[in-house]
Amino acid sequence: MNNRFLPLRLLDEKQIHKIHETSVKILEDIGINVESKVAREIFGENSCKIVGSRVYIPEHIIQDLAFIPQGKTTLYSRTGKTVDVEKGNILVHNVGAVANIIDLENGSQRAATLDDAANLVRLMDALENIHAITPIVYPQEIEQDVALLYAVREIIKNTTKPICGPGVSSIIEAQYIHEMFVALAGDEQTLREKPMYDIGFSPLSPLTFPKGDTDTAIWGVKRGIPIGALPCPIAGMTAPITFLGSLTQQNAEILAVLVLVRLIDPSVPITYSARLSYADMRYGNTVGGSPEAAITGACAVQLADFYGLDSNVYGAGSSAILGDAQMGFEKALNTIFPAIVGSNWLSGAGLVADGASISYEQLVLDNEFFGGIFQLLGSIKDDEEDYGYEVIKDIMDNNNDFVTHENTMKYLRSKEVWSRINYIGNSRVYTAWVQDGKRSIIDNAKEKADYIIKMHQVEPLDLAVEKELDKIISAARKDLIKA
Repeated sequence: MNNRFLPLRLLDEKQIHKIHETSVKILEDIGINVESKVAREIFGENSCKIVGSRVYIPEHIIQDLAFIPQGKTTLYSRTGKTVDVEKGNILVHNVGAVANIIDLENGSQRAATLDDAANLVRLMDALENIHAITPIVYPQEIEQDVALLYAVREIIKNTTKPICGPGVSSIIEAQYIHEMFVALAGDEQTLREKPMYDIGFSPLSPLTFPKGDTDTAIWGVKRGIPIGALPCPIAGMTAPITFLGSLTQQNAEILAVLVLVRLIDPSVPITYSARLSYADMRYGNTVGGSPEAAITGACAVQLADFYGLDSNVYGAGSSAILGDAQMGFEKALNTIFPAIVGSNWLSGAGLVADGASISYEQLVLDNEFFGGIFQLLGSIKDDEEDYGYEVIKDIMDNNNDFVTHENTMKYLRSKEVWSRINYIGNSRVYTAWVQDGKRSIIDNAKEKADYIIKMHQVEPLDLAVEKELDKIISAARKDLIKA
């Protein structure tokens, strides 16, 4: 999909430069708490002032490193499928690391299981508007020390799409996940040349690098693994409540990640993975479907563009529990703004209840929704035939009709027309809808999800690789599970 629209802009150039300048001032004068001794040593060896755990990054270092050109990023799958991350090509991945799920059969919330981890991945493998898959649930019947490894294994087995963003918090966990991808790629060098996953590095807001996450990110950078700078500030709670204040703190946190990564290896790709959220101060919880999230997500895309970085922002966010009008309104609001601004990645497919839960049918609904977004932004072609002169002339001169004309037959299945062959919403008149059982779009989404899970076939994993994955998890259990 190629976004032909001139991108929407919410921040003007003066505001972008002010955010950058204030971020630089924050890192130079206020500094960032760095709990990792290894990271402090890297900063210290590069002329940063260290006072206790506080690191102060000089302006000249930030300016030297922030604008290094970054080439096109490509993620590879186990079958050679790729996604190219480039401007104008909007990509989608699912929400990740969720513990609960809405049961497909009875609609109640329950703990996610290993079967869910496999079924959700197979469902997403079949949904054409989800381009890469991140670990969507942590199976709750598995010891949580190794639950992520089991989730990664289920992704590897059940999709031929690229994989993005396992959020790891310890080197030992990262090592075992990396071993799984080395087994999949064949060897370390092939994986470095054709990366099959990236690592999300989440500073704690405000302005703190936790030890485990930081050491893991450093370990990954040294192996050429792409890094997503993934701070999650909450305006009014862990960041200033104003738009520009919260955007500036988030930007400073991402700049600090960028500096650390590029001090180690300037060639490693970095994604501006903004996760700024807002809270409902009445209840003390975050709200994923607010207009603020749409605005700050769109602004984050502009800031990523300013630094020449790929962008990844909240997309299909919502606070709604059910797939109702609130869900549709909030997901539309949160997705369209960053899409029109030109985000590289939109996240959140399958999310309900502010990411506290996952829904099978919501994955299907979000797939339809993203298809509509892509149609909105990328359907207009441009060649001589598209302007219709010949077909209009033929109709007028020969008393033909458009319905049976070969031009209609030619383009009926093209991207000119949003495909309704498998559309799960209603497009029939009232009487026909009643005769069909008054089915809602949620009824149809459930039915489609159930059908895909039962019928969709994924190219099987090589048996030797599958055995190697089992060996890796067995070794990880001995290392990671606490006595």
